[in-house]
Order: sequence, then structure tokens, then C-alpha cells
Amino acid sequence: MGDDSTSLSFLNLNWCDKVDTSLIYPIILDPLYTDLYLEISYKLQDLLQKIKQVNFSYKIINEEFIRIKDFKTKQIILEMGVCDFEKLEFINLHQLKIYIILNKKKYKRKISSMINKTYKENVINSAHKPIENNYESIKKLMFELQIKKNVNVIFVENEIDLFRELKDILKHLVSDKKFVPKVKTFKIGKEQEYLTFILSKIPGISSCVAKNIADRYGTLANLSLLVKNNRTEELSEMIIEDKENHKCRMLGTVQAKQILRIFTSDDPAEKLL
Repeated sequence: MGDDSTSLSFLNLNWCDKVDTSLIYPIILDPLYTDLYLEISYKLQDLLQKIKQVNFSYKIINEEFIRIKDFKTKQIILEMGVCDFEKLEFINLHQLKIYIILNKKKYKRKISSMINKTYKENVINSAHKPIENNYESIKKLMFELQIKKNVNVIFVENEIDLFRELKDILKHLVSDKKFVPKVKTFKIGKEQEYLTFILSKIPGISSCVAKNIADRYGTLANLSLLVKNNRTEELSEMIIEDKENHKCRMLGTVQAKQILRIFTSDDPAEKLL
């Protein structure tokens, strides 16, 4: 994630005992995952760095596992192995029931290339060098493990696969355990409510200001467009209505710039997008 995530994300500034500085927090944490975090194998670090919108907290570990843990108790909720397809035959896969298998297609292409090369050499040299298809033998082993040992495999070739699979697993866990998050959850179609929540987490932005901005712009995408076009003046001149105290005021340059900075800063500790 590099500049896209940090253990000091502004969304965590007021979380007190929730903040664990050993973790990498996303810029926007999915409210469903506040009580979970992931320990992710170093083998997946390069793929993780390509994902732009990670929405869960995690740490990289020097092991070939992914563990989903409870934030408070540190108990393992789910453990999965991580293995390259070409090394399947060298590990004891049935120790766990779920394995993420990396680079299956890549290895298949590699073996196909080697087979073609050997075949051409045999033809050119009138030789009879054995042509071994290691891909097929490993695939057979994998099928045996699935059928005889009830091992479930998840194939990952790129960051899109990884993010999709992790997201599905997390959602399944939350649903399966009837998980009730301690922060507000947001359903599809409630983008305005979600935008209010996000803005209210920015230091210096009150819930009243957050609601006024959310009422006007509706979605995070609309506000992002305004920010990316650097329309500070439009934002600063927006009228903020305080219905409770029957007052109105302009947002002002200070708060407008604070919102802009959260969206556009190069400092990962305060950047939102």
C-alpha cells in the first residue's frame, strides 16, 4: 500500500484502545471489519501493494499463512496456508483445510514453454530427450488432496484475485458468525450517510458540518470530484446550517482546506484518497 495506508490513519485517531501500532490500517476501514484483522504472508506483500483500496487492517508476517484474528482477544478465527503451485508437492497441505495457491497459470505457461522447447530440440537433433509435464503431475496431486483430504484451494494470480477472495472470505465470516460491528454499518444506497460518517472522522470537522456537506454533495465520489478539481472557494463559501442552535455560517477557508488536505495530502498519516 505504501502511501495508501498507515497505522496512523486519521480514521483511527479517536479509537483509543482500538489502535494497534503493529497493524497497517486502511484509509477507509469497512465498518464490518473493525473487530477483525489479518496476518498476511510475506509471499502476498507485492500483490497487496498493488491494491489501491484495501478496506481491512493487517500486518505482514514472515510465514506462509493468512490468519484472520479477533482484534481484542487475538484469537485465530480462520487460518489458511499460502503456497506456490509449483511447490505443492513439497509441503504437507492437509495440515490445513484451506490453501491459497499462487501462480498456477504462470507455472502452466512456464511448463508449456519448456515442453515446446524440448520438443523442438528433439526434432532438430533427432534426439529422444524425455518430455516431462510437471504441471499435470502437480495438478493430479492437488485433485487428490481435494478429494481425499478435503483440502479447499483458492487460486490467486494477481492483486484483483487476492482482494476479491479475501473480501469474500471476510464477508462470509461476518455473516456466518452474525457479527455485529461496534461502529455504524452502511447499506447499499446509503452513500450520504456513509459520507457523513467519513467527514465526521476528520479532526476539526463537527458532525453538523459533516451532515451539511453530505446533504449537499450526496456521495463520497461527488465530493472527491470537487476536491480533485481543487474547488476550495466553492467549498469554503458553502453555508453551514446549525438547526439545533438556529444559526448559519460559511464553512470558511480553514475547514475547507482541512478537508482538501485529508483528500490530497502526500502525508499518509492524514491522506484519505
